[in-house]
Amino acid sequence: MSLGLRSDIAGVHEMAEESRLQRIAPEELPNLLTQLHDRQATELILIGPEVELFTLLGDWPDEFQGCTVYQLSSVLSELPHELLRLYWLQSLTLWSLDLNDADATAIAEHLNQLTSLDLSINKVTDRGAQVISRCLHQLTSLDLGNRIETSALNWYSSYPNNEITVTGAQTIAEHLGKLSSLKLDNNRIENSGAQAIAEHLSQLTSLDLSNNQIDEIGAQAIAEHLSQLTSLDLSNNQID
Repeated sequence: MSLGLRSDIAGVHEMAEESRLQRIAPEELPNLLTQLHDRQATELILIGPEVELFTLLGDWPDEFQGCTVYQLSSVLSELPHELLRLYWLQSLTLWSLDLNDADATAIAEHLNQLTSLDLSINKVTDRGAQVISRCLHQLTSLDLGNRIETSALNWYSSYPNNEITVTGAQTIAEHLGKLSSLKLDNNRIENSGAQAIAEHLSQLTSLDLSNNQIDEIGAQAIAEHLSQLTSLDLSNNQID
């Protein structure tokens, strides 16, 4: 066996030890959350049963590398109150769990120390976005989009999706000035929402507003105001 091959295999083993997918039943979740509370966990990644995350660890999203990803074996009926006691969390990812505005409100009101929140493919509307914006002032990363796209998957849920419009986008822009990353793909923020984001969130380095009914007016505002962007997705809009 060549030295290079040994090195590659060692790297895969090391990644496997650092990252893993653990499937749990909904009734096991409260106990898991209690354990995370006792360990003063700073990160939680929990995904719904519909998400098909490949087992090839090298293809996982970058933010999942080195983490344990918990996947529910069936649909969650309600948000466990134990989640709201994870006061040390800095990063919370809850993909495709059928969460609504009431759930988003509970998270925002109890976990206001969060710096990263990802509620991709849930049922959060402008109402939930407004509470998030007014409570989570430390956020540097927010994802209320409706697409999960990585080298491992490109996936949409059959559940009702997040529905963020101009109102939600404007509230996010006005209250979350620390954001460096914002994803609102596949919503309905239109030009007015894009303009508000461009005018208020000057620190953004990553922005995904794909499929949001934006035309040249919104694109021009982004080009004029967001000079620090290193990643921008405006695909599937109305830009010629």
